[in-house]
Amino acid sequence: MSQSDPGDRKAGQQQAARSQSTLLPATITQKEFGKVYVREEGDELHVEFTLWIPELDGAIAEGWQTGIALDASASMKNWYGRNLTGTVPSDELEKYRQKGWLVARTEDGCKVTTFTKDAYQDAIQRGFLKFRDNIVEPLARDFIAYLAGQLDADGGTTVIYWACGDGSDFEVLGDFTETQCKSLSVRGPKKASFGSGTKLTPAVRYFADRFQDAPRGMYVFLTDGRLDDLQDLKQYTTQLAKEIEAGRRNPVKCVLIGVGDSIGEDQLEELD
Repeated sequence: MSQSDPGDRKAGQQQAARSQSTLLPATITQKEFGKVYVREEGDELHVEFTLWIPELDGAIAEGWQTGIALDASASMKNWYGRNLTGTVPSDELEKYRQKGWLVARTEDGCKVTTFTKDAYQDAIQRGFLKFRDNIVEPLARDFIAYLAGQLDADGGTTVIYWACGDGSDFEVLGDFTETQCKSLSVRGPKKASFGSGTKLTPAVRYFADRFQDAPRGMYVFLTDGRLDDLQDLKQYTTQLAKEIEAGRRNPVKCVLIGVGDSIGEDQLEELD
């Protein structure tokens, strides 16, 4: 009995998805994104694109340190498959309230009502709720695998979660090779809490400081919302650029990628 190759199955699934998608004209997309496919599935809009990175050779292809920083603000829970979908009947909600299973609190500046552990367990067990798909994990694996396998001097990319806690904390997941990425679990921070804000400067500073002796660095930052520390970030990166231009430190490339429909496009343009 023959077994199909997982890579072939994935390629087949991608081809099937593309056949149901709309290819956006190159005139309305940036060249860095290559071909961009868009398709609707229910109430969701799926976008597929590839990042165009010039082939590197010679001295410029050597000595790279790489990193991926994944947004772990509270609004990202859904992307990590940590949020639940479904509806609990109103009569059952009233029972939860009477039992003290509902808690009011603030997340990302919004007042929300959350379930206690007992409420979650009951709702999941009875089929009212189920966890959403983790859409960050496969994307992160692909990013990490490329950087680790094609660019990083040590063959391992550093991965962190940023925007934890009050929004300025980060949690280091570790350094991973291209092979390790295939089974890497990416479900959000384990020790830190999902953040109540989105502050990028500490994460940029972490990579810049940790790998300050590297000949060159490339660090990718993923976010789904607006930055709360834009001015601090501009001030820090401007100073960083001046030091690089003056030859006091080695080149650093930071790539900020916004996903979803709540990103601060004006901020991304301002930082470009």
